[in-house]
Amino acid sequence: MNYRHQVLPAFELAGLLRRHFPGIRVVAGGGMLTSWKKALSELDLRFSCFDHIVFGPGEEALASMAAGDSDPSDYFLDQTRAIAFVPDFGTLRLQDYLCPLPVLPLSTSRGCYWSNCRFCPEATAPTHSYTSHAPNAVPDLLLRLAQKHEVTHFHLTDNAIPLPVLQALAERRKDMAALAWHGFVRFEAALTDAGLVSRLAEAGCKMLQLGLESGSARVLQQLGKGTRLDHVSQILKNLHQSGIASYVYVMLGSPGETEADAEQTLAFLEKHAAQISYLNLAIMNLPRDSEWLVEPGQSDIRSSALLGEEKPLGLYRSFEPAGNWGRREARLFLKQRLLGSGPIREIVNRTPPYFTSNHAFLLGRDAFKS
Repeated sequence: MNYRHQVLPAFELAGLLRRHFPGIRVVAGGGMLTSWKKALSELDLRFSCFDHIVFGPGEEALASMAAGDSDPSDYFLDQTRAIAFVPDFGTLRLQDYLCPLPVLPLSTSRGCYWSNCRFCPEATAPTHSYTSHAPNAVPDLLLRLAQKHEVTHFHLTDNAIPLPVLQALAERRKDMAALAWHGFVRFEAALTDAGLVSRLAEAGCKMLQLGLESGSARVLQQLGKGTRLDHVSQILKNLHQSGIASYVYVMLGSPGETEADAEQTLAFLEKHAAQISYLNLAIMNLPRDSEWLVEPGQSDIRSSALLGEEKPLGLYRSFEPAGNWGRREARLFLKQRLLGSGPIREIVNRTPPYFTSNHAFLLGRDAFKS
């Protein structure tokens, strides 16, 4: 279970297995359960439909069970070391998936190589330690999977594709030209090099997802983004000129943000609207173990509480800011100022209801242009 929407179906499936095959061992794991590690362990919360819950990557724990080397009485199993793996899609009937064409998911790394963003659970309570495929091996892996499964489209599912992997893909652009891929990247200084971005386009890159979060340098510093706005400007220009779609994420309402910061975000988005293909506008949720949660009066937060409907397994908290600008004001600003802007509204209108970045990848940068 990697996402919250998978939890109830997974429990139902486990219950069906338990009823129809009473002797079978049922094991649960994945990023969602690993995010619950602290709460489940502290509460000693056990689910009757599972024999074991694995925290962390999981391959070694499963291999140990298969070999009979694990203790059947251990309910919680912990694997902190991420190991390299190559996915096997051989048992999947790709043509049966509800999609215009098959898209294979592939992670070139696990965890996040940055892990400094104060709003991100991967920084406050990481589910995986960081590890990466050998960068020069990634192009050959994609090419082998493409040939074996007769696919051309890939979703690189990394938290952020490592820069050495991007550079390796760019170097193999002639081999990669027939493929198409997308994924998350950081606004790395190296991407201000128009030549590198152009080579990525030649190597099959069709879209990059980028977390801008704010157009205020002060807020970016508070968030721990490690991003420079002049770099962002150049990278958006390079992506636009190369034909790579940009899916940009913006997040208002972070602790310490002011109305003036939000106005800077608005101005930045309007200035670069012609170079942004898609926008995701959101209000910040605070990770339950955020470093912002210190003694009252020592941070930008006056008070916080786990979100009511999700206690005790909630991953996020609601919070009240120390100042007079918080989530309520940020949400109003988003609705009235951001969505009231003609250039920004034009970008947002490219994303119909239920439309996600994965759809944008298939439709391309210019899908909604007249």
